[in-house]
Amino acid sequence: MSIAVLAMAVVLAVRSRGPAEYAAELLVEIDRRGSKFVAPQCLARSSNIPMAITIYLVGTTTLGVTGGYVRGWQAIVYAVIAVIAGATTAVGVYRGAHRVTFRPEVIELPYVLGCRRIPWDQLAPNGPLQPHKAKHPITIITVRAPHFYRTFSSLVDNRFLAETIRQYVDNPHHRPQIGTAAEHDRLRQAIQLRP
Repeated sequence: MSIAVLAMAVVLAVRSRGPAEYAAELLVEIDRRGSKFVAPQCLARSSNIPMAITIYLVGTTTLGVTGGYVRGWQAIVYAVIAVIAGATTAVGVYRGAHRVTFRPEVIELPYVLGCRRIPWDQLAPNGPLQPHKAKHPITIITVRAPHFYRTFSSLVDNRFLAETIRQYVDNPHHRPQIGTAAEHDRLRQAIQLRP
């Protein structure tokens, strides 16, 4: 039984690898705070590794308790860790931990418990550097070093995200149009990614 639980966890972790080809575009959305561009997440993929860990912890705890291998305080510790892992997975999926949002005044980088809002003027010029591959995280550097933020989208090419950030850091006159279809078209034409 424990081998089956471990196998399920491994399958979920392997499935968490990204798509063969990432999109070089953003979603245009409107909410109560106004228009925005969103680099979306894939719910299934972004939750696979935490879900695999949760399944493994719950499975091994259950097997250990029922088999008599884990008793007393050890069972309580395993159960608490499994509940925390499960809750973290649920909150992370709900909040969109792999979802980057661009607004005219800030870039929003979500975390499991909260969201980091960085005003455009605080980002270092000529950055971030473009990652070598589509799935590598982006390192965003603020002018108040040593503040570094690593981010990525589970569906959008991170080279495109890096260039999008650079466009708005280096060209502040385009920021007020963030969230409009016309600005999205202009952005896509301005950014030409090499294969």
